[in-house]
Amino acid sequence: SPLVGQLFVALMGALAAGFVARLVLEFMEPTWAFIAGAIVALFPSQAFWSSMLMKDASVWFALSGLGMVCAMAVRANGKRLVALGAAAAALLVMLSYLRLHTLVVAVWALLIASFFGSSKERWQRVSGALALGLVIPWLFGAIGPLGLTLVTNHGSLEEKRFLNAVGARTAFVEPEVLPTPRFPAVDGPTVAQLTSRVAALEERAEEVSTDDPQRAEVLRAKADRVRQKISTAPVAKPANSPPDTLRPPADEGPLDPNVRHIPRGLSVMLIEPLPLPFAGSISLRLARGEDLLWYPLLALAVFGLWRRRHQLAELVFPLLAGGGIVLMYALSEGNVGTAHRHRGEFVWVVAILATLGAKAWIVGRSDPGSPTIVQR
Repeated sequence: SPLVGQLFVALMGALAAGFVARLVLEFMEPTWAFIAGAIVALFPSQAFWSSMLMKDASVWFALSGLGMVCAMAVRANGKRLVALGAAAAALLVMLSYLRLHTLVVAVWALLIASFFGSSKERWQRVSGALALGLVIPWLFGAIGPLGLTLVTNHGSLEEKRFLNAVGARTAFVEPEVLPTPRFPAVDGPTVAQLTSRVAALEERAEEVSTDDPQRAEVLRAKADRVRQKISTAPVAKPANSPPDTLRPPADEGPLDPNVRHIPRGLSVMLIEPLPLPFAGSISLRLARGEDLLWYPLLALAVFGLWRRRHQLAELVFPLLAGGGIVLMYALSEGNVGTAHRHRGEFVWVVAILATLGAKAWIVGRSDPGSPTIVQR
């Protein structure tokens, strides 16, 4: 039943919003925690993708859950720390069945984040995170400890961008187009007809070979000419098959093509599609309109990160995971539509930082001397 699937996806999206609110509650008042969760729940594209039969909302669930676990583990000890470690393990296992490349980013972010927080329980956090990072990608994802097999054998990112662009209406990677050869093609039915013609000629030649050997030789010669036509003529491809005249653009210039692509990839992940010109399909225009909400959130997120820069223990995982995901997709995306959908994997991070920025701005305007962060 599609409705059951949609309800499950909606539940994943709702729980992701709840995880974000609980994460923010570690260092801000409940009102601001509610605002952070509401941004995730009500942001238009997040609401849309969490009503579709796709796995994106489940990825948000796992990532935001890991962010909450890391924030709570900063000052946890004893049984509470063990329970948080078990929750992190379950969420990483879940990611291994969703997106392996996101799992690799999450594992490394979790390992680095474990060094931050209370020094009293640091070795327990680090050893636990290291054990999870070594075992889960290897055992459940088959990508080696810490996902190193996937990292070292990721294939050609240039080819991935090209394949993501082929056939997409919002492609921003331009493939090189080769001239189409001009020759008559022989399709499937014609080849069958010619093959039957060869068989008929050879059968007729066999029938007349006794009474008219000269006629038989003429028929066999005709059969050979038809057979030659079948073997040398190209066979037409089906109408819906991808063209074989496309290939990735030639690698030119002193810089690695992946390095050259990063600025455009970051632009696509963070600020595109631009609101103007307000053109394209309905879905593209909706995405353009949503950016009028997205840009202020980004600005507040940058401001919030700056104001919180000296107190980042609870935010290490969101910052590392969000930054890693942005860079990963910036290197691999080939069309704006898919990039906009994958943006959902770090919208929750922007929501947290934007909430910090909004509070810092409002409190700073009302009372410049008052603190902006409550340490819970």
